Amino acid sequence: MSLKNNLIVGFIMCFYLLVSCNHKKKANKFFSKSYDFLVLKNPDSALFYVNKGIEVEPKNPYAYNMRGTIYHLFFEKTKDTSYILKEIEEYKSAIKIDSSLWEPYINLGVALYIYGRKKEAVPYLEKGLKLNPDYGARKQVEKMIKEGKK
Repeated sequence: MSLKNNLIVGFIMCFYLLVSCNHKKKANKFFSKSYDFLVLKNPDSALFYVNKGIEVEPKNPYAYNMRGTIYHLFFEKTKDTSYILKEIEEYKSAIKIDSSLWEPYINLGVALYIYGRKKEAVPYLEKGLKLNPDYGARKQVEKMIKEGKK
């Protein structure tokens, strides 16, 4: 390859890295804002910002986990179980993107448990504890597992 071609390839790679870093920064701003509203228990605003972040960075497993948590807040506010079904799908999406994260496994297991699908929750809860043996609420999760196995 000639020097000119090497320079062009190098320029294209640098441009791609800059654009991709810029998208990541923009997405992280949306995710951070979403998290702030999540902490304030404002699911409407949290959902708005996480959706904006997912538009920019659609392969971020943490975003889907967060959106599942937001749907859980909607469920807590309304007691509408359709939100649990949405929550379940979001956690599954997070796991599909990155199966090494413990949070969506625990969250999915808890959502299934709450929805009354306790036996189905067991393998997700077990996998979450396997990935994070020091999980702070381990005893509560172990109780859910025990009850789900009955």
